[in-house]
Amino acid sequence: MLKKSSVALALSLALSGYASAAEAPIVDSKTDLGTLRPGNGGYSYASGVSADGTVVVGESRTDSGDYNAFVWREGDTKMTGLGTLKADNSGYSSASGVSADGTVVVGYSDTDEGDTHATVWKVKYPVPPVEPPVVTIVDATNSSKAMADTGRRGFKVLDLYQSSLNSLSQSRCQLGQSDYCVGVFSQYDTVSSNHRLATGLFGAIRLPAENWTVGGAMNFANGTQLIDNYDTRGSNQPGIGVFTRYQENRDNTGLSAELSGVVIRCSRENELVRYSSNSCPECSIRWHVVDAVGQDIRPLEKTFHNACQESYWLKVNRQTHLPV
Repeated sequence: MLKKSSVALALSLALSGYASAAEAPIVDSKTDLGTLRPGNGGYSYASGVSADGTVVVGESRTDSGDYNAFVWREGDTKMTGLGTLKADNSGYSSASGVSADGTVVVGYSDTDEGDTHATVWKVKYPVPPVEPPVVTIVDATNSSKAMADTGRRGFKVLDLYQSSLNSLSQSRCQLGQSDYCVGVFSQYDTVSSNHRLATGLFGAIRLPAENWTVGGAMNFANGTQLIDNYDTRGSNQPGIGVFTRYQENRDNTGLSAELSGVVIRCSRENELVRYSSNSCPECSIRWHVVDAVGQDIRPLEKTFHNACQESYWLKVNRQTHLPV
């Protein structure tokens, strides 16, 4: 019995010595961030901090009894409420993370529909520091939906213009034994409930080297009907096509080869869903140019077509518009 007591005492002394030898952490300072209530009453909770430790985010109780996300920056005398996705700024929101520079805060918030959506707050701090910071709230869920809807409907509209280009590239008069020809034509295109009626002029001329001819075509839309959320506006910009053709014999026999190209310019603007991302207030999607190139080689009876679409961001709006 005495032996067991001696062992227990020795172990206790060893553990005590180890604890006293370890360095205890030192708390340099503590800062009361307060709450979103006047007088700093109630509850607040910090859940994220920037890389340099100068910006803190979390949630705090408000005067209405809800909890709202907040951001606090070193030097601020009070925290800033980030609000919610609800129209009257009521309900619950919470911030859980912040970027290294403290300008982007992430979390979640209640919506008017009773859902909870992922949320991004973009914070612009005044220079020099003047309270309060400017906060822009973004519904990440609605932003994703707006982009998906814009893409789905947008490609249906673009398909209509691509169909129009393909028709225009094949619009031309036949020279026969003549050295030139001119004419008028009309075309009707319909794709996925989008419709376009156009009329135009075409012409061709035989070059001094009689095996070669060149020509072109131009059309103007007389009426365009597009799917929901799209309409036409602006000047009636024409579609323009050009071609060159090699024909071995003037009577259209023998080897022939043809190269054609068309271009049409138009723009589209994507819809803006409430609180969806709009990082550039004056900015939208603009579809700048579409072109198609075709090659036709006979007697191989082979036709090749290639179409490309170039786009860039310019402006965001509630409706989508395309030139007629």
